[in-house]
Amino acid sequence: MLSSGNSAFLLIQTGVIFLTILLGTVLLFLLWTSTPKPMVSYRNHLLNITFWSMACVLVILVAQPTTVTFSTGFCFQPNWLGALLPRLLVHILMILMIVLTLNVGVAICLSFAHRYFQIRSCLRVGGATEESTSSLALSGAVVHATVFIYTSVLIHFLFGHSKDNPDLSDLFCLNTESPFYTVFLVSLLIFDSLTTFSCIFLCVLSLRSLLEAKKAAPSSFAFQRMLTLGLVVSSALPVSLGAIPSAVGFLILKFDPFLVGGLARGCSLVASVTAPLIFALSLVMLKPYREKLWMLLRCGKNPNVRVSAVKWIGRVRWSYCCDDLYRGVATHVDWGEIIPQPLAIGDFFMLKAYERLTKQGKLLPMQTTLQDLQAAYSKEENRVIDNAKALKMRMTSVVKSEQRAAITVAYFVTEDYSKRLAEAGQVDCAQIKAVTSFSSFQRETEHMEC
Repeated sequence: MLSSGNSAFLLIQTGVIFLTILLGTVLLFLLWTSTPKPMVSYRNHLLNITFWSMACVLVILVAQPTTVTFSTGFCFQPNWLGALLPRLLVHILMILMIVLTLNVGVAICLSFAHRYFQIRSCLRVGGATEESTSSLALSGAVVHATVFIYTSVLIHFLFGHSKDNPDLSDLFCLNTESPFYTVFLVSLLIFDSLTTFSCIFLCVLSLRSLLEAKKAAPSSFAFQRMLTLGLVVSSALPVSLGAIPSAVGFLILKFDPFLVGGLARGCSLVASVTAPLIFALSLVMLKPYREKLWMLLRCGKNPNVRVSAVKWIGRVRWSYCCDDLYRGVATHVDWGEIIPQPLAIGDFFMLKAYERLTKQGKLLPMQTTLQDLQAAYSKEENRVIDNAKALKMRMTSVVKSEQRAAITVAYFVTEDYSKRLAEAGQVDCAQIKAVTSFSSFQRETEHMEC
């Protein structure tokens, strides 16, 4: 029978886990649907962190462990659903609870390493190439597998029964006097130290490289700063919050199990709290996901904005933009920095074709695909040149000459249209730039994977 204290603890832990699952699901959805091409490699590492974190909290949700401390160690006691499962399955869940937590730290270290190499690559001083990225992914898979197998085997032999306490015979106990515990403790201290200091070291290197990027590549600095600070804030703090206390707690258990008290009891709660921190901070710090989430919640700059997929001109790159008829092609773009007054672009054929399809009920805004839009464009071919000419006149009248090259032509979706317009002399090839979905960065991202 659970005490009132344990029941309250489990209720809090369950609430945190459901919050984690909600945030993790939202983050996964945005990672798959709203990631611009320059952020794909960054997304893959964030997916790695999300996978291990979600797996860990799901295991904790099923097992619902509380801890019972005794003179020579402590035991994990499964509750609720975990108490109804076969002992072998619960034994596996208890092992996974610790192993998956350690792999979250590995995933975060790999993300910091990748971020540092990417910044060096953008500075043109070596760094992340296609081969080095593949090598890092392969090395990461090897490290994940090694940590998973080694700690699983070690903890399997570490779990046992409390001989001095028959009442605890049904629990999963860690005997601190066992030689396996010493090996486990040393391994854990080494691993947590390496994880923490590697993250700090790579974090410092990345921030130093960011200062160099501010001078050497100012056009991509804001983009690099967003990704780097997003990783530092969302991952460095949680891994320190989770890794350091757990290592200290297991060390104290070696000498006096009763001394740690609530730390041993709340070790699974600490593991549960780190995951929602990572998810929530990632959603807040990374602008593409934050703005897309605001739009989905209808609390952005324009709550009536619609989402559509737009192809980057001349390149196989995608971003999510907004069809805002009054501020500009993309509300992600702060047009106030480029165009001093709003453009009335309601007559542009892309928006007209898009609106026609949505009003006829042929598709919903969130279901728009490039094929749907291209099918509509084929009916608007006779109007392309006239609208391009009108757009060029508006650009010329309101945009400074040195800024004109940065203007994005969002509705020239296919390369065929780009070539036809250039051949017709209506748009200079140098003015046809990739559609941007950010506010003040990525002027040079066409040439780099940042």
